[in-house]
Amino acid sequence: MAAALGARVRAAAEGGESEEWDLASCPGALGELVAAAFGPGPLASAEPVRVSFRVGGGKKTRLKYDPALPKDLMGLLAGAGFADDRGASACVECQGSFKYQHDTDKDLKFIHVFPFLSLPPAADGDGGGGAGGAGGGGCGPPAGEDLAEATCRTCSVAELEALAPEKLATFTQKRGAVRWLKGMAKELVALEEAMADPRSGGLSEAQQERYDSTVELPEKIEWLEAEMEAMLERGQLGKTERGDFLGELEERMQALQVSGEEARAGGKAKRAAKLDEAAEKVEAKAAAVRAIQPVELKAKHGKEMAALRKELKEIAKLEGSKQLQNVAALRRMGEREGLEERLAELWAESRGWFNTLPAGAMREGASAGPKAAKAGGSAGPAPGDGFTAVGGGKRGGKGKVNSSRSKAKSANPFDLLS
Repeated sequence: MAAALGARVRAAAEGGESEEWDLASCPGALGELVAAAFGPGPLASAEPVRVSFRVGGGKKTRLKYDPALPKDLMGLLAGAGFADDRGASACVECQGSFKYQHDTDKDLKFIHVFPFLSLPPAADGDGGGGAGGAGGGGCGPPAGEDLAEATCRTCSVAELEALAPEKLATFTQKRGAVRWLKGMAKELVALEEAMADPRSGGLSEAQQERYDSTVELPEKIEWLEAEMEAMLERGQLGKTERGDFLGELEERMQALQVSGEEARAGGKAKRAAKLDEAAEKVEAKAAAVRAIQPVELKAKHGKEMAALRKELKEIAKLEGSKQLQNVAALRRMGEREGLEERLAELWAESRGWFNTLPAGAMREGASAGPKAAKAGGSAGPAPGDGFTAVGGGKRGGKGKVNSSRSKAKSANPFDLLS
């Protein structure tokens, strides 16, 4: 099973071994492999490691691998919080990243993953080397935190607004960012409690730096939730997004209804009334989501990726032909490796931040036309690269606040899914 293979991958990596794994006959879903290998959290390893997955090859081995394997694996890694970094290596600064490589000597294709680590604390006499701390002098994000998380945690609301059209374009991405930021807010509360408790011994240097560098969490959460609400009102959800969100709402509604019945049976009328009210709100939200006609989500660089896939398909026909090829055809076949690498780069970049959508949820190439424009009565997609234009609503003027205890509006419907 894929999960069993993922467990073996994790066990080897935690043993400090940088091993190579052939995915030509990987059983089951890739998602199970990624979840088992990297989902449980940072590796319990003292040394950075490289996990290499063989995902393709040249003429001699090409038929052993699914052509979509590199793209699908990179999409799952990006959705799990890993960042694409062509210059990554097995070092502390590069943990939480991956890169695609075509080894021309072996004529094999690899995706190298550099997992997050649970590194031991530096020795008392170490003045700041080692792991680089939770925000020390390293060139990358803090240990156990990828670039998306570090940026969302430390940027201002205005900076997040500027980044969102490219990095958090879809409803799913915004939801992912909100969930992570809410978890970070709980972490800050715990840090504040530790600072206030004389028995705790205070914060470590890394914890203090993390606390000091985290800004405007309530404001960022409020802005993102307002953007999500505006997207719902305009019907700007893709088909997969609509189904996933509706499923969560219906599950939450059923849970509230069951809890309400239990409260009534136990003679707790007030609690039952509150639970019924909450269930009605969730049902109203679910009804609104059911009425949405899904829109088409366009992948960033979609047109270029579609053109590259078309070119690679034509090259594959040439390579499979039994006819003698002229110089122009041979030159064209020689360009295949560069085209494949470019396609892999564009795919990884198109994922953005907190993107858990499957590969097929975003369309590459030209827009579907009138159908997308009519969806939900909203305007059609904006021209150019990127996801279908989303967002909306202006944030009211807010002063800079660096307090984890500030709260967004309690009436926010997304709190019902927390």
